[in-house]
Amino acid sequence: MIFELQRVLGEITGFSAVSTQPAAGAQGELTGLLMIRAYHRSRGEGEKRRRVIVPDSAHGTNPASVHLVGYETVTIPSDETAP
Repeated sequence: MIFELQRVLGEITGFSAVSTQPAAGAQGELTGLLMIRAYHRSRGEGEKRRRVIVPDSAHGTNPASVHLVGYETVTIPSDETAP
């Protein structure tokens, strides 16, 4: 059923493939990073683009997800104007 849903969504949107992975939370975050990594690799830029900027106020899953895809976290400090 999930495969059929992906096929139909791809047909409706015109995309060659779709994901039914959750689009929120740590799972969606990881999915987004995996897609970004695949995009850069497809362009031959996989070794050049390996750093992700994350504010020090970010949730703990942010740097964890970055690490899971093999990238490096670059932490930027917040200041008194950060929400």
